[in-house]
Amino acid sequence: MIAMATILIGIGFFLLIMFSLPFIPPVITKLHDRWIHQRYRHQVREQFPDALYLLSGGLRAGLTLDEAFCMFVDECPNPLRKVFKARLGAAEAWLPLPQQIERAFYDGEWALLKEALILSSQFGAGLVQVVEEGVRLLKAKRAMRKKFEVMTAQSRATAWIVGFTPFGFMLLLWLFSPEFLAPFVSTSGGKMLLGIICFMDAVGLFVVKRMLRGQS
Repeated sequence: MIAMATILIGIGFFLLIMFSLPFIPPVITKLHDRWIHQRYRHQVREQFPDALYLLSGGLRAGLTLDEAFCMFVDECPNPLRKVFKARLGAAEAWLPLPQQIERAFYDGEWALLKEALILSSQFGAGLVQVVEEGVRLLKAKRAMRKKFEVMTAQSRATAWIVGFTPFGFMLLLWLFSPEFLAPFVSTSGGKMLLGIICFMDAVGLFVVKRMLRGQS
């Protein structure tokens, strides 16, 4: 009976793999593109606070905000410079400075600094202080985000370990004491209990994943 169940499980896995083969390349491509986009966005966010020192340094050197902003866009490192050039394009030469700042500081994390810089440019006061305070806040937010990512990764790893512990235990029993698992595959009550276990475990993993996604 156990041998027959093993054969049926093997056939089921084989059919599942054969059925899912056409969907594997598009899924891998989509995951790769998503990973590249997230990595690119992460690099831009990491570079932005340090690149702002170019802007504050230009202002301290006596440049106007227009001149300091042009220097900031031209001399900041890649990929941040590529993002700014792509968003400003040919409009950099004729677009008013507030609109240039609006286009360049597109990320939601930069919204407070963007509005403060636009207001300060209109009233002409405290530009250096605004930029340096924005750098301090962005770096503090970056440190907090890194700490949160570590805590989230630990929670996610704990959820997967706890969720797959029953299946690991069942695999060990199947390898070393298959007679203990025989009632789960040979009786209707065992099959029902096994289905309930799998359902509750899947629900638990789904709930934990939703909670972690909501926190992030």
